[in-house]
Amino acid sequence: MQGYGFYDVKEGTIYPLLIRLEKKQIISSKYKDSPLGPKRKYYFLTEIGKEFLQEFIVLWNDVKDSIDRVLEGV
Repeated sequence: MQGYGFYDVKEGTIYPLLIRLEKKQIISSKYKDSPLGPKRKYYFLTEIGKEFLQEFIVLWNDVKDSIDRVLEGV
């Protein structure tokens, strides 16, 4: 997560979010073999999740554009 700029995110934050997203069918999970020991759980976007992501990107860009306009006026 640190490689993506999330330095202070704790496991206690991530796993409840993943569970919530899975219950809403935004993501799904699957256990796969790991060469380093026990099976690992991998998460994937579902079709619902892909649609949700596209809608979120549009909304996020609207918010970003509004903030950019405010900051340009400063």
